[in-house]
Amino acid sequence: MSVLHELGGLTLIFGRSVRRLFGMSGHEWIRATALQGHGSLWGVMVVGMATGCVIVLETAAYTAKFGARDIMGGQAGISIIREFGPLMVALLQAGWAGARTAAEVGNLTLGGQFLSLRGLGVEMDGLVSAPRLWGALAAQLMLGLWGQLWATLGGAVAGFALMDVPLGTFLRSFGGTIHPDDIAEGLLKVLVFGLATSLLSLRAGLTAQGGAQAVGRQVATSVVRSVAVILL
Repeated sequence: MSVLHELGGLTLIFGRSVRRLFGMSGHEWIRATALQGHGSLWGVMVVGMATGCVIVLETAAYTAKFGARDIMGGQAGISIIREFGPLMVALLQAGWAGARTAAEVGNLTLGGQFLSLRGLGVEMDGLVSAPRLWGALAAQLMLGLWGQLWATLGGAVAGFALMDVPLGTFLRSFGGTIHPDDIAEGLLKVLVFGLATSLLSLRAGLTAQGGAQAVGRQVATSVVRSVAVILL
């Protein structure tokens, strides 16, 4: 029953956010997008480059064995764009943006601001839930592209440093193998992971009870559940 209760709560948050998509606070949406996107730029850049390097490291031995240096960019690109790139961005956002949202909304819940604003007739879904949900998705989409760019560059640099593969050769192989469908699939995964993380963090914040310790507990719950959903 608790699982059904949580699923019902997540569905309710999503439904209300969809209903308020065109009626939410534009200022809050811009603020949420900027906070969740800008705050993760450096982290996504570093993680993206590290991911590209690690993927090339894993394939270097096989590439050398079969003399396939000319197609290294395409081989690494598939893993970067469709699998590991979206996964790393999602995990980073679960720990950064998801925790931030859960803490912020949890403090508003415990501080009584929600009750005060409802008493004044303010529509809370358009002011809190919807801007943060859609802002998170917009930020995830941009960060997904940003992460793919840096992961590709990281892989190219690692290929040059480890296998003496020219950057031009790596990038030509990458461009010849990766198609728009592959990029779209990677970005779709980023959006799905971002939706799950946003809903779980909003749910955690909105259900916070019991004082300041409850906020920390709900933040931890949000991060753990988000990571579990992403990895599953």
